[in-house]
Amino acid sequence: MPLARDRKAFPFLTTPFREGRGQFSPDGKWIAYTSDESRKYEVYVQSFPPSGFKRQVSAKGGDWARWRKDGGEMFYMAPDKTLMSVPIRTVSGSLEFGDPTALFKIPVIFSVSGDRAPFSYDVAPDGGRFLAMAPSDAHEAPDLTVIVNWQGESFRDKN
Repeated sequence: MPLARDRKAFPFLTTPFREGRGQFSPDGKWIAYTSDESRKYEVYVQSFPPSGFKRQVSAKGGDWARWRKDGGEMFYMAPDKTLMSVPIRTVSGSLEFGDPTALFKIPVIFSVSGDRAPFSYDVAPDGGRFLAMAPSDAHEAPDLTVIVNWQGESFRDKN
């Protein structure tokens, strides 16, 4: 839904394929998403609003795309749980994608229902660090302590 003018919602994609996990580029001009239109899940980028530009970014399957904050790189998960990196250049208002490069493996977390948990990783703004959920070997959840009104409390030793 555009946030200006008539604010009328419209579908971004209407195809017979399964698409999802859309991520806007930092400048809002592109959407990375996952689709099974090639008979396996791949990462695609399309202009927004749609203007005819569409490219497949992943090479041998992909899902869970993330943009670096400056839009110069994209990350996605390969089917073997390897985090992939793809350099991106903007040329004459269009995007050019480099070859995907394997970075490292990330464990994929599954939800209680058995589905993959949404976005089990995130990328630092500079693309140099990653935060990923990791499965726990613990059979019981650890204790959790919640401190309420911590800003108003003094934690100094009151001897």
